[in-house]
Amino acid sequence: MISRGIILDRLAVTLFCGCMSFLWSINSYAHSIRQRASSYEDDHGSLRQRYKFDSNLKFNHTSGSITATSYALSAGLEQQTEKDIESNDYWKEYYEDGERQSQDYNISASQTWSKLTDSRVILGYSTDHVTTSRTGGLGISRWVWSENLQLSVDVSRTVVEQPLFEILDTDSDIIGEPTVVSSTGTSFGVKSLATPTTVTNVSWLHMEKNNRPPTNVYSGGVKQFIPMTKSAVHIDVSRAFNQGRIKTDTTYGEVDAWILQGAFLQSFWTGSNGRLAYRYYRESEVTRVDQEEYVRGTDLISFNISQELTPKDISNLQFPVVVECSVARYKSNEIDSDRKLAANIFEVGIQTKF
Repeated sequence: MISRGIILDRLAVTLFCGCMSFLWSINSYAHSIRQRASSYEDDHGSLRQRYKFDSNLKFNHTSGSITATSYALSAGLEQQTEKDIESNDYWKEYYEDGERQSQDYNISASQTWSKLTDSRVILGYSTDHVTTSRTGGLGISRWVWSENLQLSVDVSRTVVEQPLFEILDTDSDIIGEPTVVSSTGTSFGVKSLATPTTVTNVSWLHMEKNNRPPTNVYSGGVKQFIPMTKSAVHIDVSRAFNQGRIKTDTTYGEVDAWILQGAFLQSFWTGSNGRLAYRYYRESEVTRVDQEEYVRGTDLISFNISQELTPKDISNLQFPVVVECSVARYKSNEIDSDRKLAANIFEVGIQTKF
């Protein structure tokens, strides 16, 4: 008998391939194909390998008020290996051999109306044959004030199905995530063209989840282009609150978190670009039982470089090709040395533009 999970996987693959065939049959204005492979390894014996496929299509319309339409399709496969599962009861229960393989599929479409309004929709599905997630979202953006200010509204809905896994808390109560966890998010954003070379943005996200208090995330950022050096600086700050009454249907306490991100982008020569980025994360968790506070954080530094090659550069090329490579170093700053984590991440990719 074929399980429900396998049937859903086959339906997702069929839908994905069908959409790909349909979209490629359109006489599109422009499209691209991107493939990436990445590797993650940490000092706790966890190894992950991920393969990602993306396709983007964009073409123009002159019918009515629609001026442009674009589609994006992506599929990913991740293989995760845990060398030491004895200390992880969840893995021992559902991934006995220490291997976990997951697939994810995403389809999105957007349309531009009268060059000022953008509407978008996204559908996502992922599974590892133990946990399954489905996501749907809608959004709309509008340029106002002489096209110097963009207002955006997005809504999304995610449903996660997972097995029941319960543990004993310090007060002898049994706690665990529900088998079905649903969340609904609403976000509002404002992007401003402050100067011809400066872009600022602020946003607010409110998320309701059936087993946790509401989450509010406030974000702001600045993107500054420097024409003299053909470079740019990006700075983003976010503050997230997930505070309220914690019940026994969750394994995590109340959270107050900060996220700081900075990046420097540089154009070296024709077709060559680099990006050096740093991300700092800090959270404070207050436990359900004794209201004890735990402070945790992570640091991530990454460097990415890409080079575009055209038929002018290599005579055998029929289309432009972009080659990418990135490296990253991830490290946590747990006080408990047994819980500290350091990891290296490598990724290579190639993109073809048609």
